[in-house]
Amino acid sequence: MSDRESGADTTLDAFRAELLRWNRQINLVSRRGTPRRIDDLVRQCGAACDVLIRHERKAGKDLAAEPLLYCDLGAGGGLPGFVWHERLRQEGARLQSWLVEPREKRAWFLQRVARLQDPEPYGVLEGRWGEVCAPALLRADTVLISLKALRLTDPDVLAGLQALGGGVATLPP
Repeated sequence: MSDRESGADTTLDAFRAELLRWNRQINLVSRRGTPRRIDDLVRQCGAACDVLIRHERKAGKDLAAEPLLYCDLGAGGGLPGFVWHERLRQEGARLQSWLVEPREKRAWFLQRVARLQDPEPYGVLEGRWGEVCAPALLRADTVLISLKALRLTDPDVLAGLQALGGGVATLPP
């Protein structure tokens, strides 16, 4: 295991511990079978990000070559946002991440666990997608958006990106 992988594992272990610690008070994941559920979700999120990374490599893209803006909408307990940010960062991506969460307690939790990531934590925006603004956005040709259990249309997602401060957003042909 490389130092890079070991650091990612340590960060994910600390994240898991925080999820377990705060889940009872905030209900971040589930109150039934929480340890197993968290392990399953972290594994699923990591596997999904690995698929994305392999796809980008097959397409000839170097994650370290171009800036990447990543937004996790309705970030809740940080899944997949925390996991994806950490995996992409470990891959060397030139990355700016925003986890967007409308619920105050969950946003507080996301800010708390952001401190687990060093040196490049993500930003947390408390509010609804389309109603929040980022203090400063990385100018990026590639924007990655994840959302779990949110029902937003493509135009709603793009309008929210524009409101976030991303300028004009369009889908690729």
